[in-house]
Amino acid sequence: MAMQAVLTLVLGVSILLAWLMSRAHAGRIYPPNWQTRKVGGFSVDAPGGWTASVVRTRAGDYITVDEPGQKRGRQIHILDEPVTNEGQTSSLDVAMSFFNDEFPAGDFQNIDFLGQKGVWIEVPMEISGDSMRPGYLAAFALLPPNRLVLVKMTGPPIFVPGDIELFKRFVQSLKDLHGKGQTVAKSNSWGLKYVSDESSGSNAF
Repeated sequence: MAMQAVLTLVLGVSILLAWLMSRAHAGRIYPPNWQTRKVGGFSVDAPGGWTASVVRTRAGDYITVDEPGQKRGRQIHILDEPVTNEGQTSSLDVAMSFFNDEFPAGDFQNIDFLGQKGVWIEVPMEISGDSMRPGYLAAFALLPPNRLVLVKMTGPPIFVPGDIELFKRFVQSLKDLHGKGQTVAKSNSWGLKYVSDESSGSNAF
């Protein structure tokens, strides 16, 4: 009983700290300066000063865009890979399969990006026993003929409305440059280092 009380107290303190961090985070939530940049096979609008990296795997590109100078800064991850399950015919199908049907269809919201009818979801923070899983935001688009683009934002333990606004703006600004040449000015491209990681698979998220 005493141990359970201690664990409950620790979790309560963790939740309080998460709330306080989110309050402080809200003050810097939505940067005023955005730039269109090229990263991997995409162009995207991102806050000025954010950095990017690309890991190329056998499955596809894994892109990370980072908020600089913050202890728990936001990270936006982009996964671009083939879809092998022919039974998945919509972005919602892919999203529900990704979560192994943990969330019902009604938990997903529509978001158009990359010319497709995509979906997005806020995965809530989860407390189980003596552990806590931070929440995150995820968006899915199924591109013809068989490509999945998955965008995920992590960082703060609790997301405030400004986080969601930033995430949706980032997602909806994505443009697919594969096979279309350099449509974004070179001066607006991130100085990227491409890393080949042949040991990485399709479960990077």
